[in-house]
Amino acid sequence: MPILGFAQVNLCDYDGAMATFQQGCVANPRDKELRGAWAEAKEMVRVFRRAGKMINGGEVSCVFHEAK
Repeated sequence: MPILGFAQVNLCDYDGAMATFQQGCVANPRDKELRGAWAEAKEMVRVFRRAGKMINGGEVSCVFHEAK
């Protein structure tokens, strides 16, 4: 499960990564790496949503997707 979450982060799917890491934490609540990754994904979601609201009320796209 962590590999999927990290892949989602690399694809800028922060909502998906957050959900994946959360599922991992439910399955293995003592895993510090999963808890840290979940916290980081939650922060990325928060930052991107805030940035999207600041830029003309729109969504912010990931640099990775713009480079394609």
